Amino acid sequence: MFVEMQAPGWGGFGAAGVVCFILGGFLLFGDSSIPGLPAPDIRVGVGVLAGTAAVMGGSLAGLWYFSRKARGIRVESASSRLIGEVGVVSTSLDPKGTVQVASELWTAVSYSGEVIESGESVVVAEVDGVTLTVMRKSSIEEIGRIPQ
Repeated sequence: MFVEMQAPGWGGFGAAGVVCFILGGFLLFGDSSIPGLPAPDIRVGVGVLAGTAAVMGGSLAGLWYFSRKARGIRVESASSRLIGEVGVVSTSLDPKGTVQVASELWTAVSYSGEVIESGESVVVAEVDGVTLTVMRKSSIEEIGRIPQ
């Protein structure tokens, strides 16, 4: 079960761990007495062993189910949400400069390569790593959409 936690896969090591736990529980207190002396009457309760194995197996099955379910979840990055956001030019874009979008300063490039002066409103058209491609807000209002 330790190997399953370190290198998760299809659950084979975890299932083998549960089986080994059950077998080990039955073999835990065997007859290892010295001949002539009374053997200790210590055994693992079957109910305790079965309950613990059920909890371990259920936990393993739950982890397997939720890990398979999580594979289909698509994570949206924060930078992809910036497309369409309005910002203000901090340093002139000629064609590269900085803009303030979503309360952060970003390196930005003018979409058309034109000079955009500081203080003008811009709209984010693309995100490439930490560089935004922006257009004048007035240009977006004229064409009615962000070009793809």
